[in-house]
Amino acid sequence: MSPYVLKVECFMRLAGIKYVTDIQKPFGARGLCPWITLNGEDIDDSQHILERLTEQFNVKLDDHLTPERKATLEAIRIMLEEHFFWILFMYRYYHTNCKVFKKTQVFPTWFLHYFFSTYLYYHSQKRGRAQGIARHTYAEQVKMTEKNLEILNTLLGDGQYFGGDQPCSTDCIIFGFLAQGMWNDTDSPFETLIKVTYPKLAAYCIRIKERIYPDWKKLLNPPQE
Repeated sequence: MSPYVLKVECFMRLAGIKYVTDIQKPFGARGLCPWITLNGEDIDDSQHILERLTEQFNVKLDDHLTPERKATLEAIRIMLEEHFFWILFMYRYYHTNCKVFKKTQVFPTWFLHYFFSTYLYYHSQKRGRAQGIARHTYAEQVKMTEKNLEILNTLLGDGQYFGGDQPCSTDCIIFGFLAQGMWNDTDSPFETLIKVTYPKLAAYCIRIKERIYPDWKKLLNPPQE
């Protein structure tokens, strides 16, 4: 459901950090998801979480990257989290009113069902206008999406991962966003762009999934063989 949740979980799996998933309280004290508890301390915001885990567990996922590559990937992260996120947000909660999204999600409580079905529809336009993305037409937003994915496709090139032969921390958030078009927001312009226009990105998604999530099908609801 969330690229940021996938980002954190992918990071912990890549780094070999053991964790327990708790879905009883999806939002932290700041109203953010994901959030974690580490040694009794609650930490929210996905980037803060990764930075804290890197320090706490001496994670070296990015040690093989040059300073120039690190800077480029940091810019890519910001592009996705501060720009592409809002395009996905508007498509999912406003333009389609969650209709496609609800096909892939099972909400454990009535509140979450209401939140995603009703509340976000009425407030997404307001939030989108405040951010600026909703001041663009739907067609313009799709064009922006294509530009974002073109940048990713170019940067990936013929590489296995955005970190080169080995995935790095930025691969976690890139996969988190691309996975939405690959497996969540089906019949969407995101899915078409990834699978048809930029098939290298689709192959990348499958490569990441097979490496980090060998148990992917078992984690689905309902589980698959």
